[in-house]
Amino acid sequence: MNRGLALVLPILFAVATAATNAQTNGNDQRVSGEGGEGQSTRTDWYYIPATVQGNDTVAFELAGGAFKSYGCKPVDPAYWMTGNGCSVTIMFTRPEANPSFRVWGMNTDDTASVSVNGASYPLTMASASYKAKVVCGTSPGPDGVLFANGLLVGANTPSEANYSYQDIRLNAAGVSSITITGLKGAGWGFTGISVYRAANAPIDVQRRDDPGTTRPRGR
Repeated sequence: MNRGLALVLPILFAVATAATNAQTNGNDQRVSGEGGEGQSTRTDWYYIPATVQGNDTVAFELAGGAFKSYGCKPVDPAYWMTGNGCSVTIMFTRPEANPSFRVWGMNTDDTASVSVNGASYPLTMASASYKAKVVCGTSPGPDGVLFANGLLVGANTPSEANYSYQDIRLNAAGVSSITITGLKGAGWGFTGISVYRAANAPIDVQRRDDPGTTRPRGR
C-alpha cells in the first residue's frame, strides 16, 4: 500500500464505503461496518476479525507484527506485517472446510507463504481461489493479490498503490490450522477469517481493544 496516498483517503472513503456495502461476490455478502463479525450472509459464511481474542471457533496466534489502522474502516485495525518472519497462525476449535482469510494492502514487493495443518500449502488456482477485491481507495486493476510460485503476492506496484482487501479461500477440508508467514515487503495487513456456519449456530466474538489510528509512513 502506498502510504503517500493517506491524505486523500478521507475523500475516497465515502465512495468506497458505498461500493463496499453493496458489493457481493459469489455466495458471500460483503458486510458493512466493523467487518460484520458474527453476522450471517446469504449462505451463512461468518467473518471473524483478527482483533478477536478467542471464541468457540478460532484463536489467533500473532508473531512479529502489530495492529495498525491505515484508513480502511471495514477492516481496521489490521495485523500489519513487514519484511520476513512475521506470521499469523489461525487455530480452529474443530476442523473446517474451505475457510478463507482476508488480507489488505499487498503490493508486488509483498510476499507471503501459507501452511495448512503444519505443512506447506502452495497457492494455485486449484488449491485456492481469491474473490473480488473490495476497494478502500486507490487500487487500479481487477485484482489486489495473485498466486505466484505457490506464494501470495500483491498485484499492484507500490507506485500504483493497493488500497483494497481481498479474501483467499482454501480448497481444502479438515483444516485445523492455517499459518500465513510474511517473506518480504514494506507492509501489508491480515484482517480476519471466514467460516461456514448454520444460521441457527451464531458465533460469539470478543474484539481486542482497538489501538487507535496510526498515520501511515511513506516508503
